[in-house]
Amino acid sequence: PDLSKADQFTRNPDGSYNIQSVLDAYRKDNYDPDTLKYDFTGEAQAIARMFESDTELVNAYNETLTEAGDFANGEGLGWVPTGMTNEFRLSEIFTN
Repeated sequence: PDLSKADQFTRNPDGSYNIQSVLDAYRKDNYDPDTLKYDFTGEAQAIARMFESDTELVNAYNETLTEAGDFANGEGLGWVPTGMTNEFRLSEIFTN
């Protein structure tokens, strides 16, 4: 709700945000080394938080950001726990 395009997001029946609607607002389907895949540059605050009860899913995604995971989704720390129950914060938003 802190993002300027939040009015473009749809919600699931349980009140959570539909992730595809968030991706549609910020992700470029076609990009190259000169174009950001995710563009949050127009935002005053760019913080990505997610709530996931299955930490194995988070760990599996983060593994794709390593050499062992062939850097399938880029590289970096990925989703890190915030200390709040089931909450994770993306450690880096501005990437290729």
